[in-house]
Amino acid sequence: MSDWIDLEALDSRSTEVVRDVCVVGAGAAGIYAATSLAESGVSTVLLDAGPRRCVDGAAVGIEAIFDAAVYPAATLGRSFGIGGTTSRWGGALVPHSETDAQPQDHPQTWRHVVATVAEHSASVLARLGYPRGPDFDTFATSEIGPLASHLVRNGLRPHCWLHLPVRRKNLVWLLSKKPGAVAGPTTYCNATACSWRLAPGVDGSARIAELTATGRNGNALLIRARHFLLAAGAIESTRILLEISQSAASTPLLGSADLGHFLGDHLSAPIADVAPPDRDATSKVFGPRFCGPWMRGFRFLESTVPADGTRAFAHFIFDNASPGFALAKEVLAAMQSRRMPNVRGQAVAKGFVDACRLVRDRYMHSRLYLPPGTPAHLQLDIEQRPNWGNCVRLDSQRDALGRRRAAINWSITASDEEVFAMTARRLLGRWPTESAGLPRLVPRTLGTTSSKPHDAYHPVGTCRMGGDSAAVVDLGGRIRGMENLWLSSTAALPTAGTANPTFTTLCLAHELCKTLQGTLVG
Repeated sequence: MSDWIDLEALDSRSTEVVRDVCVVGAGAAGIYAATSLAESGVSTVLLDAGPRRCVDGAAVGIEAIFDAAVYPAATLGRSFGIGGTTSRWGGALVPHSETDAQPQDHPQTWRHVVATVAEHSASVLARLGYPRGPDFDTFATSEIGPLASHLVRNGLRPHCWLHLPVRRKNLVWLLSKKPGAVAGPTTYCNATACSWRLAPGVDGSARIAELTATGRNGNALLIRARHFLLAAGAIESTRILLEISQSAASTPLLGSADLGHFLGDHLSAPIADVAPPDRDATSKVFGPRFCGPWMRGFRFLESTVPADGTRAFAHFIFDNASPGFALAKEVLAAMQSRRMPNVRGQAVAKGFVDACRLVRDRYMHSRLYLPPGTPAHLQLDIEQRPNWGNCVRLDSQRDALGRRRAAINWSITASDEEVFAMTARRLLGRWPTESAGLPRLVPRTLGTTSSKPHDAYHPVGTCRMGGDSAAVVDLGGRIRGMENLWLSSTAALPTAGTANPTFTTLCLAHELCKTLQGTLVG
């Protein structure tokens, strides 16, 4: 098991550690990387600014400010502590694929990303406990059956997503050692990375000599390591790199013109409703189902994207308003975040019968119970096109630890809404209309309150990966201009592409760990 240490609870005001690798941020990428490195024999320390049980940014004094509209991914979409945002995320594992490698924005980077995902998907899924391997395409085709051919003929490729079991959504479980396993990383909570001391590297680069992490009570932890890995989430990792750049104006890192800019996300909204007579058939064909404890669902990708088009995907959502579903959702969310469920006796009584149906369908039919007549909608998610003005910067305001607060300028522009509407029309135009068994869709009027695109809590772009001089991270995951500083974050993706970015980030982290292991072990 990992050694768990609360920096604020130590008697000593100052502590020093020396390790091969220091990982900053104990969310999905940080936990995955730290445990992988430790299991390969690399001495590793893992830090997080939050406590052992995850809390909002306000509880640890890490709150962003906003130049324009509030960006929900920086408020509701962030969590600090061991487990990070995995303490509240949906647990969706979805790979970026050949659709993303088509020549839209940053084709070289996307080709590299897609190749890395293809190479490491099986290893990452095995590490997360999924026994069947990367069957995202084959599962969808086999489950939909003959209907898949109608979609393919119209230029839509059925694909599936995979949800981690509830007990595994919070990746803190990876820090628990199994009998006979090697020791995990040393894990510090309530340890905010505050001060980075740089030293000259080779060939004009710089290197991190040491990092000081601080607790809110003033306790300090000095870390010396051969390599440092930023995995603190997109916004916080960007903030840290901006701080390092500010303190080392002569390093090439400041030449990374894109650092902090091009903040993007998925833009999401329902674009059509399933005709009422087809609701139950849609639930039967496209409703979520289970493979053991793993839940599966379906989505639809375009086989080809026009050169001036935007990457996108669509999926059905179901308005499951049953009291039993609400009850089960609260109980399972409490298990994931390691808290007591907020359930009253009245809610239990009201939802008991439906909860029994959920259990019945889950274990007898391997399906998620959806009450008869449940409304269904086709949801569209598109990647937000790169916009220099959407950015993260350092503000003059300071937080409780004296660090400059992250200021975020992000908005959904009229151009974004126009691209969303254009993509919706293109995708609905590809939906088969004469094929028996596929639901009839009633297009929505876009731009209304119920169909206005919103973000999906998938921040990307601010630490873009690439081979050009404006990129912040090279294709190997190293911060440009830095000898021993690496990044594992959704911020490295140039745009959101066609998938929730977490699984792809884990595949990139897997590749990065192999690189570090080759340097440190052997």
